[in-house]
Amino acid sequence: MKPDLIVRTEEPLNIEGRAELLMGQETPVEHFFLRSHGPIPDVDAAAWRLRVEGLVQAPLSLALAEVTTLPAETRRLILECAGNGRRFFDPPARGLTWGRAALGQARWTGTRLDALLDRAGLADAAVHVEFHGLGPVVAGKPAFVRSLPIADVRARGVLLAWAMNGESLIPAHGFPLRVVVPGWTGQHWLKWLTRIEVTAAPADGLYMRDEYCLDGEMIRGPRAKALISSPADGAALRDGVLRASGIAWAGEAEVSRVEVSIDQGESWHHAQLAGYGGRGAWRRWDLDLDVPAGVSGPVTVLARATDDRGRTQPPNGEWNELGYLWDGYDQITVST
Repeated sequence: MKPDLIVRTEEPLNIEGRAELLMGQETPVEHFFLRSHGPIPDVDAAAWRLRVEGLVQAPLSLALAEVTTLPAETRRLILECAGNGRRFFDPPARGLTWGRAALGQARWTGTRLDALLDRAGLADAAVHVEFHGLGPVVAGKPAFVRSLPIADVRARGVLLAWAMNGESLIPAHGFPLRVVVPGWTGQHWLKWLTRIEVTAAPADGLYMRDEYCLDGEMIRGPRAKALISSPADGAALRDGVLRASGIAWAGEAEVSRVEVSIDQGESWHHAQLAGYGGRGAWRRWDLDLDVPAGVSGPVTVLARATDDRGRTQPPNGEWNELGYLWDGYDQITVST
């Protein structure tokens, strides 16, 4: 990780990226945010095994060399913490005070989980898959265990990934294997995967029942959001022209429109969207806008996205105690 990123906590290590670094199709690993619930384990790759067990007909135990030779897919996908933007809730919400950049986008390479489940053979009672990682348990906290319905595993095309941007995962990002759930927030992307248990019911416990839920329902994908990457917050404009660029994403949906305002939302200007990146990926947007003559001093720039289901980013996120899914307008201030 580069020193220009924002360290939110050192133990466990939680690092936020910077909005101005989130512009390309891929976020370099050294610029990628990091969310940790505990210490980063030191994994012995030679001894590591992936086990698939539970309600299956033929349990599997695979070495890393076997996993990485399975049929593979590579997909460019955004990874965003469910708490991204938590610091903007008023009153403050509980949890890490993430700002605007607890996200990144990478090329993830791995094998499809549904193909592995089919190889093991699912029992008639199989409905869910439970994920277990190697991360050490923190005192006073249970192990970080997540589960998904098998129907969603198939519908989302869930991957078990061993590579990120063409290189083997580094320990901080889940080496040797992590779960990748296209279009869904990061709590589903379990790191250091070592065991998959097929079950009849979803996992229970803190991280399924009490956290990463809203109104009793499991959090899935993020809502439509736009982020201003350029200019940086506090920058000075040249020649009275706002040259704005950024990214927009919409979880399971697609971004259909990005708009920018420089008059507190009284009027909105359509940005140009770059080529379609696919569901679960972001789209770049750009807009050049003349600041009206006579405007001086600080100017507030707002950005909002709309998805293909007609849902538009609101002025503020809907408050919740744990500060999940902030989706209020993105906002910076520039000087003229």
